[in-house]
Parts: sequence; structure tokens; C-alpha cells
Amino acid sequence: MESLGRVALVLGGGNALGAYHGGAFTAMAAADVRVDRIVGSSIGAITAALIAGSASERREATLREFWRRAASTSGEASWVPKEWRQPLQLASALQARLFGRPALFHPRLLESRWEESKPGLYDVTPFRATLIEMVDFDRLNDG
Repeated sequence: MESLGRVALVLGGGNALGAYHGGAFTAMAAADVRVDRIVGSSIGAITAALIAGSASERREATLREFWRRAASTSGEASWVPKEWRQPLQLASALQARLFGRPALFHPRLLESRWEESKPGLYDVTPFRATLIEMVDFDRLNDG
């Protein structure tokens, strides 16, 4: 492939946009586009950390595993009748708001007492644990 010069991958925020970012990175890798720099904000920063914090041969698998854990597939399966998909997606969103996502967060509203040192509505400790498990921070910090 002809050299493109230096390539920077810039990833924005927007929650599920991160899954799109993963697909874009996978397509770039399949086309042998070498990324020299990667930056992001919000979910883009998480995606960038998953990419840069993984060995090159594990990057796509890491992205897929992250989204397998993070995403809900309610109503997206091909066997679900089309007219049931939107109600199932709404139920899934409500379930996430009420009970969280195991790999990402859980609501604090169910905790027995409110602590001023923990002011958010959601506890993201599970998300931190997921990132610690999936990102090699030594690799990430070494550039």
C-alpha cells in the first residue's frame, strides 16, 4: 500500500459511537493502515486505550470483548420479530437504568445509605475493573 504519511486516529465521544470506532479501526487494520497517533474523548478515549493498550495482534479481539460485555443485544437478534425489537430495546434501556450493566456500572440508588463522598447516581467501579483487566496500562503509558 502507498504510504499515507503519518496517520492520526481521532475518536469522539458518544457512547455507542465507540462500537463504530472499533469497526473503523478494524477496517483500517484490514487495509494495512498504520496508525501513528490515537486520541479520543469520552468513549473515544476508552476505545483509544483499548487499542493502544493491547498488543497489535489482540486489538480487534479486545475491542470485540469490551463491546460484548458492555452492549445489550435485547431486540437485536435476527430471530426477534421486527415489531418486538423497539419494545425490547426500550425494556433493555430501562433495565440498564434501574440495575446497571455488570461490566460497567450499577446504580447507587439501591445502596442502603447515601454518602457525600460518592455523589453520583451510578457507581462505575465495575467499569474501572473492566478497564484494568482489558488494558495493559504499562504498554499504554509507554506510548
